[in-house]
Amino acid sequence: RDFMHTSVPFIGSAYGQLRRAGVQSTNIITIAQVQEYMEQLVKGAHGVLDTGIERKFYAAQMERTRLQCKELLEEGCADWDYSDVNPGTVWSVLLGEGPGKVVPQDCQALLFAIYSHGDYHSTTASAAQGAPDYLSTEWFVHLPHPSQNADMYEFVATEGANAGCASNRHHTYLYGTQIRQILHKLFHRNPSRPVLGLLNYCTSGGVLDFMRRDSVRRAFGTDQ
Repeated sequence: RDFMHTSVPFIGSAYGQLRRAGVQSTNIITIAQVQEYMEQLVKGAHGVLDTGIERKFYAAQMERTRLQCKELLEEGCADWDYSDVNPGTVWSVLLGEGPGKVVPQDCQALLFAIYSHGDYHSTTASAAQGAPDYLSTEWFVHLPHPSQNADMYEFVATEGANAGCASNRHHTYLYGTQIRQILHKLFHRNPSRPVLGLLNYCTSGGVLDFMRRDSVRRAFGTDQ
């Protein structure tokens, strides 16, 4: 993400389209490394970074990013940036908890979109890696910084994440299990409010598999 960021250009473009469609900036909440990423590009353009990438490429990427994030940069950048771009912030913002800009409790309709990398791991360290088994797999989306909210991982099977190259990184993952819990809380509080989610990352389909499982639908009471 130091040179070609996965999500910032998409978030900047989405923000611009929402604003041009008439959505007020006060009704948009952005969690993105906009300023953090731009600072990296500036360093690269000035030759501060030793990455083997020529300065001119950093400068060109910086200009492209400025154009893609034009409205967002002009209107004060992301609401949550730097170390706040973590799973705990997504949890708090969607549930309207804590300080800062979050979804208000009287919100009448909610659209949330996640742009990033995604993957999955087995629920236990001993489980064989391979094709995902829906009963023993945790799907997740990557975020760049770790969550400070340890409670949101108490009901997630993270043992399988603490092996190999992913060791001790599960606090930077927002799991499908957590997204299900967020949706459950949202619909429990306001059953009639429409919620639309756009999950734009690899393996995101696994996150939504629960919608096809009768046992999970009964447990969450989604059809009531």
